[in-house]
Amino acid sequence: MSWPSGAFPAIDAFNPIYGAEPSAPIYQPMGEHHEIDQTGVYLQDQVALDNWRFTLGGRYDWVNIDNANRDSGDTSSLSDTQLSGRAGAVYLFDNGVAPYLSYSTAFTPTSFVDESGDLLQPMEGEQWETGVKFQPNDSQSQYSAALFHISQENVATKEQPTDPYRAVGEIESQGVELEAQTQLTDTLSLQGAIASPTSPTPKATTATRAITRFTHPGTKCSSGGITRPRTAG
Repeated sequence: MSWPSGAFPAIDAFNPIYGAEPSAPIYQPMGEHHEIDQTGVYLQDQVALDNWRFTLGGRYDWVNIDNANRDSGDTSSLSDTQLSGRAGAVYLFDNGVAPYLSYSTAFTPTSFVDESGDLLQPMEGEQWETGVKFQPNDSQSQYSAALFHISQENVATKEQPTDPYRAVGEIESQGVELEAQTQLTDTLSLQGAIASPTSPTPKATTATRAITRFTHPGTKCSSGGITRPRTAG
């Protein structure tokens, strides 16, 4: 079920003026019913060979999607199967340095429909990532730097609330990610990360979090924040 939506002029909290008319049309709600049934089986194995660690996994999904517009009576359905997987390799140096490479694919079904009332194809994506991790000997602190490249197909999008959904052909994103976790004391650790994608929107995101573990087993608390750049306009 969707609800009425629209746009109104801004209101001054210190000098409010009530009774303003909407600045854009009010979009009426639509009665819709979506049902997604998804079943999957997966298998993963990790192999150790000297200082090498190899990971290989796969997942097979069966998806059935039913969509009904209760206002118009239109219905649509989609049945699909998909194989996705992941593979990775890492080499563990004795000094705590661990370079790695990984590849994975993704499959995400959706219940959105296009202007003809037909269900959109599930989103498919793949990701390449390479980097290096470092954990000093006799320390719980960890540091990592990574390069990533993500591509997605059949991403559902629309420009205006009344526009029908459409599938974008392909979206790509790539960039750099840095992460650190430092053990300040026996009970206090600090985590920080920054990700800077180079496309399609080059905006860096930073995140920090402090975690405190109490003497009682299994008890801890955390606090932190995320910083994203603001877009003018």
